[in-house]
Amino acid sequence: MANAFVLGALAIAIPLTVAEVNLSAVPRWLTNAAAGLHPATLVLATSPGGIAEMSITAKVLELGVPLVTAFHVTRVVLLLTCTAPLFAWLRRRRRRAR
Repeated sequence: MANAFVLGALAIAIPLTVAEVNLSAVPRWLTNAAAGLHPATLVLATSPGGIAEMSITAKVLELGVPLVTAFHVTRVVLLLTCTAPLFAWLRRRRRRAR
């Protein structure tokens, strides 16, 4: 059965999107920094998947393999270094709330 949080968010997001109400946007400077990059490279760089799979896909599609690899390595490093401290902080915060 579908989760109410997913359906509720969709029920709000769909009419807002149709009405072209933008509650968030990518900062202009960030968009300008990526002006020379192929959109498919950016999609592969930010897609969920393994480093090997995304790098092979980028190579086959003749896209920016180093950029895709760098994004995925950065993602893995951030996850490995930030998950435990974040979990500990959330646990302390939850204990204080009781």
